Amino acid sequence: MRYDIERISYPSKKSGLEGHGEKAFSAMMVAKREGYDAVVFMVDADTKDLKQWKVKYEEILDGFSAVKGAPLGIACVPKSASESWLLCDSQAWAALGLSDLKALPIEPEMIWGKRNEPSANHPHQPLCRTEFATQSVTFQS
Repeated sequence: MRYDIERISYPSKKSGLEGHGEKAFSAMMVAKREGYDAVVFMVDADTKDLKQWKVKYEEILDGFSAVKGAPLGIACVPKSASESWLLCDSQAWAALGLSDLKALPIEPEMIWGKRNEPSANHPHQPLCRTEFATQSVTFQS
């Protein structure tokens, strides 16, 4: 297996790209050069505020559209955090051994709190609590 580390140059500040737009632009340039079919650019919104979410989403789309003749660009921006998505599938958690499915939040993308506070509702914390509740499960193949 071969791993390549390469330096990615970001567009100049004159490009007008802001925030994650610069990174999305650079990812798209690499994808175009390497002949990839698509780029999935994932970043947490780190907020449940729809206006702030839209800003990040639009920055990424702007970065993609700044590359002419580029492959498909997919902006993957979960509201709040990617942990929210992991909390959405109650059937998967049941298969992992979670017996109390009411432990899962009803709207995981709408919960919020301090990330490093165990009793908080930042999506990271309910995910940790849910994982802890399934620790006694043994997986067999």
